Amino acid sequence: MFTTIKKYSRGAVLVMAVFSLITACNKIQEVEDIDTTPPSGPTLADLITTDANYSLLKLAASKAGLMPLLSNPTSKLTLFAPDNNGLAYAGISEAVINALPAEQLAAVLSYHVIAQTLPAASIPETFPNVEMPTLLQLPGAPAIVKMNTFPSRRGNSSYVNNIPVNLVLPGVAAPDVVASNGVLRPVFTVVMPPAKVLFEALASDTSLSYMMAAITRADLGMPDGSKFSQLLSNPVTNFTVFAPDNNAFRNALLMLGFPTSDISWIQYIPIPKLIGILAYHIHVLDALPPSNITFSRAFSVNLPATPTPINTFLKLVNYPNPTPPIVVDITQGVKGYVNPTFSKIISADNNAVNGVYHKIDQIMLPFVP
Repeated sequence: MFTTIKKYSRGAVLVMAVFSLITACNKIQEVEDIDTTPPSGPTLADLITTDANYSLLKLAASKAGLMPLLSNPTSKLTLFAPDNNGLAYAGISEAVINALPAEQLAAVLSYHVIAQTLPAASIPETFPNVEMPTLLQLPGAPAIVKMNTFPSRRGNSSYVNNIPVNLVLPGVAAPDVVASNGVLRPVFTVVMPPAKVLFEALASDTSLSYMMAAITRADLGMPDGSKFSQLLSNPVTNFTVFAPDNNAFRNALLMLGFPTSDISWIQYIPIPKLIGILAYHIHVLDALPPSNITFSRAFSVNLPATPTPINTFLKLVNYPNPTPPIVVDITQGVKGYVNPTFSKIISADNNAVNGVYHKIDQIMLPFVP
């Protein structure tokens, strides 16, 4: 029996504390008054205004209407800042900035701002990536729900999503720049906000048509609300999908004893077996039967450096039966419990609104087929 998976959404509760005013005659002499004077020194806006290397970023931020925020001395922000070379690497020139609508620029740049100070030293090296909300609103969601970005660190190397931070040119490191209202973190190029949910991204990838056929058939055996197509379309979930490409499915069909590897034979794979296989390719940080998921988005730069077992969605689908983890290694790839070899990651870090997928070259198996 398959368990219905609860839908989750991220929200926030605004807690307001109201304090009565204390008159001067009732002050406690031993308590020092809180200094409300804004910190001195250049703001983030000052930094990108006075550094010629950020002239294009200043132009874009001005057109997008972000300069007042970056100038606010009471703000506490982290700005992932691509310099002129970083913008050029993404194909963004002065002419492009002048041609783009202000709203589009604002969306892209808002994805580069976190509403707290986050220097490199504060980022843990643990797996998986840290998850931080940006200033970019999740489309269609309440204003308080923001799109997340995923900073990570490996020794002296830092990343946001899969983009190097503090690396302005190959081999040339740049330190964080502390401002009075936050920290500027140089980023190698533009960190583009994703435009599609995972299901749309997978469906639009022609090298994954076999996987999409498998999802369509597996969904016939999943309860409404828990179908793979629904989970991968939910914008507030956060999955890591290891997606076998078409060749991986072709090889699997022949291994399962079918006469050809044509996509039409997927309809003859037993639905429970397909559900198990697909669930085994979706990584979650934890799955606590019978219904709780702790979501996770793992970019390749944050994958473990040594073979490490990680949980999959199958742990929840297969409850109460024991489910073996998959093993992931940044160098070798990912390995199913009964696979003799690792599946190589042939296309990494395909980012989506609600997760990331990595294409792999063979299907992972939790049990002997």
